[in-house]
Amino acid sequence: MFKPRRRAMPTLRSDKFHGYVNHLATLDSGKTVKILGGEGLKLFVKDLDGNLEECYHSNIQLIWDR
Repeated sequence: MFKPRRRAMPTLRSDKFHGYVNHLATLDSGKTVKILGGEGLKLFVKDLDGNLEECYHSNIQLIWDR
């Protein structure tokens, strides 16, 4: 079975991501996630079950504003 490697999440500032850190977003897969930060084109997100994941900006369908 494949187990993802856990890495320490880099310290990030929200101004690099247009202030979307801590906003909820809906991904192409239908999951709702909280944006935690990013590195390059990758975003680090947490789903509603508390699982940490990586995705790309292009995987986001909608960012919730409220």
